[in-house]
Amino acid sequence: MISTDIVNGPNIEVIRWSKNVPSLTNIEKNLAAALADPCTVTEFVAMTIYQNCISHPYLRQVRGPGTESVNLLDLGPLHHAVRDHIQAILDDPDLIFGDNVSPVTATLDGKPWFNPEAMAEAFNLMPSLPHVKELTLAFFRGADSC
Repeated sequence: MISTDIVNGPNIEVIRWSKNVPSLTNIEKNLAAALADPCTVTEFVAMTIYQNCISHPYLRQVRGPGTESVNLLDLGPLHHAVRDHIQAILDDPDLIFGDNVSPVTATLDGKPWFNPEAMAEAFNLMPSLPHVKELTLAFFRGADSC
């Protein structure tokens, strides 16, 4: 997840002023524009929430310690749990958008956020992103349809 510093642009300025001729390339200008775009930031927040609630907890269970001999055939129950958890979030979006969001109920495995700083920043940015809830839930619905 991007931090407020990146979204607000000072790091782009560091890039600019660290060069012999202070300027930005086209790709750097495009990056700065993207990071200033509320729609792009909304997408980053949605992806951050999904990663911390579903993707990283899933990966902890399939690639973490003690999983060296786990194969796809062993993962059926986990895949059902993923679908069930996504459905639980779709049924009760307050699990990820409520006033007292907890990784215990928001994450697939009930463990702490994989990246607590990113989640804190996502929650910090949410009030300034009017479509973040509907976009994030659409992201979860899309994942549920796979």
